[in-house]
Amino acid sequence: MKRILTIMAISGGLIVMTQALAGEPGNRSLNRRQVSDCMVRRMSANKAISYIEAAKFCRKQTKTAGAISASNNRTDGRPR
Repeated sequence: MKRILTIMAISGGLIVMTQALAGEPGNRSLNRRQVSDCMVRRMSANKAISYIEAAKFCRKQTKTAGAISASNNRTDGRPR
């Protein structure tokens, strides 16, 4: 009986831990889409910019935008 309770406790702890470590599941794909859209806009607006320069700029922009939106406490997604 003790073994069953121990196994159940350990498996429950593992499930909770994996969900906690996972964070937001769609966050990475959303960031990739944001970076991709930003790069398309950036490179079409300025034909002289390289792919790598646009990627660096857009990655930095989405990271700062993510930090700013994380600091806002709004739930409707609109900026303050």
